[in-house]
Amino acid sequence: MSCTALRAVSACALLLTLASAQVRDDDVAAWPDSAVLERALGKKALRIEGEQVLHFYGWRRTVPVVWQQRPVEVFEGISLRTSFQRAGDECLVSGEWLLFVDETIPVVAALSEGGLRVTSLLPRFPGAEPQPFLLRFMGEGSENELGPAVATGMRLVNDRRQEVMQPPAGLPTSAEAGASAIHERPLEDLFGCKAEVKDGVALFRFPGPKGLFGHPPGARMGIARKTAFAGSDARARARLDWSVERRDLAKVLRELASAGFALESLAAAATSFDDELVQVNLVGSGTAFELAHAVQATLQLQRSGEGLAAEASFTPPALPEVLGIAQGKLADGWRSDATHPGGDTHASWAVTSGSDARARMIDPGTWSDRTFNLMWTDRVRVKDGRLVLRMRADRGRVDQGGGLIWRARDADNYYVTRFNPLEQDFRVYRVVKGVREQLQALGELPYRSQDWFTIEVVQRGDRITCTLNGREVLEVRDATFPDAGGIGVWSKADSQCSVAGLYLETFDAGTAR
Repeated sequence: MSCTALRAVSACALLLTLASAQVRDDDVAAWPDSAVLERALGKKALRIEGEQVLHFYGWRRTVPVVWQQRPVEVFEGISLRTSFQRAGDECLVSGEWLLFVDETIPVVAALSEGGLRVTSLLPRFPGAEPQPFLLRFMGEGSENELGPAVATGMRLVNDRRQEVMQPPAGLPTSAEAGASAIHERPLEDLFGCKAEVKDGVALFRFPGPKGLFGHPPGARMGIARKTAFAGSDARARARLDWSVERRDLAKVLRELASAGFALESLAAAATSFDDELVQVNLVGSGTAFELAHAVQATLQLQRSGEGLAAEASFTPPALPEVLGIAQGKLADGWRSDATHPGGDTHASWAVTSGSDARARMIDPGTWSDRTFNLMWTDRVRVKDGRLVLRMRADRGRVDQGGGLIWRARDADNYYVTRFNPLEQDFRVYRVVKGVREQLQALGELPYRSQDWFTIEVVQRGDRITCTLNGREVLEVRDATFPDAGGIGVWSKADSQCSVAGLYLETFDAGTAR
């Protein structure tokens, strides 16, 4: 047996020894649920004592990667590593996967659609054959949510390699040698804009996603969509350098993949400034006009999605507004509170006056990533009724958005439904003794930060219906809180939001107000 094989066997034996160690009874709650994850992923977890982290490995041995004239070994990164860790009432996942060219787009799209956040995809071992890429992703949720999302990505990798054993050597590029000579006029007619032409290469600049903090798309200093066409009209290559909203990432990649484009890299577009934006680089080959048609179709797909948020219009319902915004101050009985407070200081709210009056969180107070900030009252107590909230996500790096609470007993027991534009999902939970349990969720929704959104909750008995912008609907039955309780506004961690109105209609005759 070779030294390399002996080292691998010894390392695996060490991992298995650590995995088989007994866990103390008082530590069990701190570990992720290994049974749920192992069932979803179809493999055993490696349990490392002292870390309270579950690791799942998949070695990429079937495709040798040759770099600098030698094969790369598994412990040098030829693996699919996925780790899970508990974080309060939720679970965190972190992945570091080695992928090949034909795996990148389907895997990135699937993980994104599964609610996971792809943070980067970059070439690994430059010049290696075949060229590998390193994918990093993260996510937060329950084991029942995260396990299937990760398993979908792993299944796509396995299916692709069973279908085609050897991946492409590199990215699709034009094989034609010589100077570029693209005729830009047909492309200009298709795109409806002028090209910049230099050395036979035609470059088109398209507006980027929605402006940041009110600035128009052109003011974002590189946050745009650039496409260059090189080669000849008959044998061209198109290189895309696009800023994409995370909510659009999966559909953009799938649309371009259908035209033969490959993903070259993916990274945050505006780190620490706008966490919703990613920068993607793709390349495709074919005739210049066919490539341009694929680009145009993808641009139209994005624009149609961007228009949905603007279409989510709002007419205030003919119901009492219970926050007191029109009076320029919060109504009596409303107070700032928190589930899992991060310290002694709760969030601060202010109410503006005038025709554009709103309640705005001006400071999230002291918080942790487990803090749920509440602006609520128990002077208004509702059992069966209808609540309508008009809200906007203003800012927040850890979390954004927010929603409604109702039938609240206190700051640790209530129902809550919320929309998070960072995750593009709409969810309904019950919070029992401070522990949040998800009842239902919808993901990949076409709304963003800085967009106003409307949440409506209707409850009759144990039937709960939550609606976002009149389109997305969550329907559940739950009897955890059967009695009348308080109502309020909810947000998480550092999320700051504005509220244009909270309206109430009661169905039960015994409602106390």
